[in-house]
Amino acid sequence: MHRLACIAIVVALAACGGKSGSSSTSPANTGGGGAAGTRLPWEAALTVGAAFTLGLDMEDGEGATVVVKVTAVDDTGSERVYSLDWGEEGNGPSKIIVRGELVLLNDAKPEDMQEPSDTPAGTCYGEDFSNPDGCEDICDGQLCLNESGIVSVFGLYAPNYEPYSAK
Repeated sequence: MHRLACIAIVVALAACGGKSGSSSTSPANTGGGGAAGTRLPWEAALTVGAAFTLGLDMEDGEGATVVVKVTAVDDTGSERVYSLDWGEEGNGPSKIIVRGELVLLNDAKPEDMQEPSDTPAGTCYGEDFSNPDGCEDICDGQLCLNESGIVSVFGLYAPNYEPYSAK
């Protein structure tokens, strides 16, 4: 009788999701975080039609501007792709791809992306364009975002490689 009770407990435990020798493949157990879950703080501002005006950082406050528009948002459940139009003056990334905590710009591979950095303006994402021989001048592009959306761009993503910030 005692042996039958133990077998019943093991069967009930397995039926209720207890440890039964097999592992679950749910997103919570894969360690991937899942793009369908929590969004990054700046994603709420990147809606279709949103526009962000960035001005050339100059001491006198006057200078060129670039307007970045969100033209499409595609959510597949495993990733979100934000399509951007930088107009004629801009050469920033045309896509921001979010896969869980991983953010990619354009078609960059994860290994080509720099570690995100938090600045007073927001979180900055950058792509390293240096080659094996190094580079002589500017080797990367940076895009910074916060809850307001796109707040700055510099390096190879900015017009004339000069820093632009939200005004």
